[in-house]
Amino acid sequence: MIVSTGSLSRKFRMVVAACIAASFVSLVSGALPSMAARATPGTYAVTRHQISVPVDHEMRFKTPTGVDASSDTIVLTYYTNFDLTGIGIGDIDLFHGPSTGLEVSETLAASPSAGVWGVTTSTASITFTAPTDSAAGEIAVNDFVVIRIGTNASGGIGRIANPSTIQNAQILLAGTFGDTIVVSVPIISNDSVTVTATVEATSTEPPPGGGGGPGDVIAPTISNIQVINITTSTATVTWDTNELASSEVAYGLTMAYGSGTAIVPGLVAGHSVTLTGLTPGTQYHFQILSRDGSGNLATSADATFTTLGVVVLPVISNVQVVNITDTTALVTWSTNVLTNSKVNYGKTILYGSSVTDPGFVTSHSLPLSGLSPSTTYNFSVTSVDQLSNSVSSLNATFKTLKDQTPPANVMSFTAVGGVMIVTLTWTLPSDPDLAGVRIMRKQGTYPTGPMDGNLIFSGMATSTVDIAVVAGTTYYYAPFAYDTAENYASGALAQATPTAPPPTPENTAAACSNGVDDDKDGLIDCLDLDCKTLPICAPPPVITPENTAAACSNGVDDDKDGLIDCLDLDCKSLPVCAPAPPPPVEPPPVEPGTSPEVPIVPPEPEPTPSGEVITISPVFYGANGSVQLVPNPSGVFGAIGGSTVLVVVPLSGLGVSPDRAYFSVGTQGYNLVLNADGTAYTGSFTAPGSGSQPIVVAMDFQGGGSAVSLYTVVAQGGGQVVEEGLLGATVQGIEGATVTLFVQEGGVWVPWNGAPYGQANPKATGVNGWFAFQVPNGRYYAEVEKIGFTKAVSAPIMVTLNVYGDRIGLIKLPVTPFAGVSDTQPLIENVTQVAENIVEQSIYAVTVARMFIQQPEIQEVVKNTVSPALIGVSLINVASALPLFNAVAYAQYLFTQPILLLARRKKKKWGIVYNSLTKQPVELAIVRLRDAKTQLIIQTKVTDKFGRYSFIVKLGVYVIEVVKPGYVFPSQHMKDKTEDVDYIDLYHGTKLLVDVKNTVIAQNIPVDPVVATETPKRILWKKLLRSIQHNLSLVTIIVAMVALVIKPGLQIAIILLFQVVFYLLFRRLATSIHARDWGRVVDDMKKTPISGVIVRIFDKKFNKLLETQVTDANGKYGFFVRRNIYYVTAEREGYEKYTSPDIDLSQKDDALIDQGIRLKKLKT
Repeated sequence: MIVSTGSLSRKFRMVVAACIAASFVSLVSGALPSMAARATPGTYAVTRHQISVPVDHEMRFKTPTGVDASSDTIVLTYYTNFDLTGIGIGDIDLFHGPSTGLEVSETLAASPSAGVWGVTTSTASITFTAPTDSAAGEIAVNDFVVIRIGTNASGGIGRIANPSTIQNAQILLAGTFGDTIVVSVPIISNDSVTVTATVEATSTEPPPGGGGGPGDVIAPTISNIQVINITTSTATVTWDTNELASSEVAYGLTMAYGSGTAIVPGLVAGHSVTLTGLTPGTQYHFQILSRDGSGNLATSADATFTTLGVVVLPVISNVQVVNITDTTALVTWSTNVLTNSKVNYGKTILYGSSVTDPGFVTSHSLPLSGLSPSTTYNFSVTSVDQLSNSVSSLNATFKTLKDQTPPANVMSFTAVGGVMIVTLTWTLPSDPDLAGVRIMRKQGTYPTGPMDGNLIFSGMATSTVDIAVVAGTTYYYAPFAYDTAENYASGALAQATPTAPPPTPENTAAACSNGVDDDKDGLIDCLDLDCKTLPICAPPPVITPENTAAACSNGVDDDKDGLIDCLDLDCKSLPVCAPAPPPPVEPPPVEPGTSPEVPIVPPEPEPTPSGEVITISPVFYGANGSVQLVPNPSGVFGAIGGSTVLVVVPLSGLGVSPDRAYFSVGTQGYNLVLNADGTAYTGSFTAPGSGSQPIVVAMDFQGGGSAVSLYTVVAQGGGQVVEEGLLGATVQGIEGATVTLFVQEGGVWVPWNGAPYGQANPKATGVNGWFAFQVPNGRYYAEVEKIGFTKAVSAPIMVTLNVYGDRIGLIKLPVTPFAGVSDTQPLIENVTQVAENIVEQSIYAVTVARMFIQQPEIQEVVKNTVSPALIGVSLINVASALPLFNAVAYAQYLFTQPILLLARRKKKKWGIVYNSLTKQPVELAIVRLRDAKTQLIIQTKVTDKFGRYSFIVKLGVYVIEVVKPGYVFPSQHMKDKTEDVDYIDLYHGTKLLVDVKNTVIAQNIPVDPVVATETPKRILWKKLLRSIQHNLSLVTIIVAMVALVIKPGLQIAIILLFQVVFYLLFRRLATSIHARDWGRVVDDMKKTPISGVIVRIFDKKFNKLLETQVTDANGKYGFFVRRNIYYVTAEREGYEKYTSPDIDLSQKDDALIDQGIRLKKLKT
């Protein structure tokens, strides 16, 4: 099948799923199990089984649904004549919790209320109704639930009487909460047996025990041993038995158990014993003893636990607030042990705001941002250690500084000359405390400050018109943005020259002396501006009788025309009113009615009159002045697009004071102004949103001369976190993903500390997944996480333009194959839903494989042989038959291990990852080598079919971890052992010190198998699913072959070839390796093979399930094992369950369990 690489719509998925369902409905008809929600594991125990006697009852089960609403009920229904009249609410207890020993007791009453469960009894049932304030988690999903009825309940005195006839009494657990269990309790005439009801469950199956006929001589079976709530002086040991039994724990410093025995009275199936008076930091041995009502004693093997060492409580010291500005501050403190960091702060002692850092450190530093200027803040620091010990400082205060940070300059400032007007436009900066813009105007040179020149406008508008102008005169404008604290920006620059109105078309002199408003503007003759420049309208000169110069400088309106001195037209032509000479450097000429393309920038620096050439070295800053933006040798530097950039020109080393300082970005000019302490000229601008802009920084000096520096700013867009899909699928940004940035310092990767730069790390992605860090140049990488997606780690990159941003893809986790399947739906809908889920998992598998292929080191290997896109198309046709973890591990092994071989490294030896119980090597386990201090991954290997791996490392301290679904590392079964059969130098997660360069790390690593016992129906479901997946992968190859026949072509042929190759490769991963010599399961009477038998193999010592197989049509099965002791069980509907004797293979290597098994039919 050739699948389009575009995104798969819901409609398309439904069509594919429907086709799959139709193709396989005949295969699955009659084979699908009931999908009732079944609580598991479950046991129902009674103290006696004799007819008519009153007994105590105990029900234990694990709920897969939980209780999350006040309408939920739990109902116990007794179908066969149990007598419930002797019990009341006081004879009933309800417990629940995450594990045995951690259950909490619920309050019971006749009717439910807030925090109280309602309990009602009838002649045949007991109903528990959830509290009226129930919400999600009232009883959590997967909690263990215990119901006790009788004298075993707290304060209980009444009991349930057994039925009066011999029978298998039926009890149903159900209710609206969603779980169901049906149990059968034997009622017999002989009182000498204690029996535990058998419930279909997923707990590990121990050998048979606890039941039997008259004269019980079988001891209880102990399972699920745990040590919880370990402190410096106490520990709680919990376990389960398959029948009611006593609770005893013998313990001590050695296997002699010299500390004594702790006993909890009573017979129960779920046991919890707390040991007290223990010594801190000490290893204890213990053994469990449980005796049933018939006196049969069961004991566990020796086990150990270690108490916690003496706890050193965290202590806070040296709390300081540093780097206080008007809107930010940095809180620092120290602790004596590793703790996390939190600062609560606010304008009152109620705080209201907080910042946290989850990392465990002893030197703490958290930035506070978004503060108000000139404001007193209350704060307190809190640190919590790894044992959840918390300590907080007393309330303290600090005060922010007066706002001294000016807003950014306005953007896109233009001045355009018109007919006797100049139009000014600009864009306001985005500063939150912006109060307005003050526009100043001068003639001859630009305003240098908000009070220099004539005020034209002040306010929050974005345009204005200057009408107090004279045609032909060039005006110089500067808008100064200011904030609420009256801090002014350095000012942008623009100039314009207004024009005169055109003359009237005909006899101008006549039109200006006819007493008529010829142009209908309301002005007649010489009062009209059109006539003022004509000779006919020129006023006669007024000559004072004496000194004319004196009359034009005496401050008196001598001719009573309303104009004084040089403002009078009579005086303008006199030398006393001549304009002052221009400054040494004049702006370039500008045509009337235009704005300068480039502000006042001398093309070349000019030496001072003394001949000295002055060099200026401006410095650029981003992130509110905290990150220096370093230009490369070509003068190019980067800034986040749209962010504010600070320009600083230090005065040190100049040797002469500038008369004026200014700069331009593109076509926009700006002033530079002297800072408060007189050490530098400063200004700011907004970086372009995209692309680049040239920057010119210039200074004019007193007495002549100038200096110029040229740079280029490049806008940096940051990075984006996206959802990875099939090739060609629409890319979707992921909002709210957590991005953590790491920096390489001294060859070691550490989390980047954004506090000194006023930035959070980690930070959440914004709309469409965008993020950016303004950072010092260096080597960085990022880790990205979001619930519902795989974690992603980016490749390290070298930042050279002060902004970290990368495109990082996350893969959405798929649903499980059985998600959405329900016993209330028709068969075809269930099959369709499973098929849809397979499609989604296939897309996930292909995406994971494609991302492996796209890694740089993998592309280097395959780029000259095959396109990653082609491999992706081939993979999608076989991925449905592939376990997802194995797909990832095999892809990593296939593409990275050959690279290591090409590196020509000599293999000195191997370590082996192996199953701690069967001693068989574990294939495709991911082995990671981490730095012991930073926990960063140094190398990753994938074991081959023989479980082999090795690392060649530099000097350092390392730890190893192993990841493989179905296994647990480090091994608890091999804990503290250094040798195991043929394996030596066992590794259990300890630190490895390497003090010789190029040392090979190759320890043997045991891992414990974790195989859940599943119901036969569930196992058959999975077998059916694997069959569907396998057939799907074959169908895709057949479709590709048909396509090749219909339309032959090289591309289709190559794709088909890769489909077949990948099918053969991955089929090996999707199917288990079975023995060649088979054991057979046959009918005991007919001697014919039985198919569909569930055969399980267990480790004898730990009662651990190791593997499950389903016999084929010939009844065949077989298990590979090594030195150990095992037993086998077999079960099928309609037959008695079979349990083998112990199979001792402790002296054999690479053995095969293939015993013949005869199953006896149940008697009807």
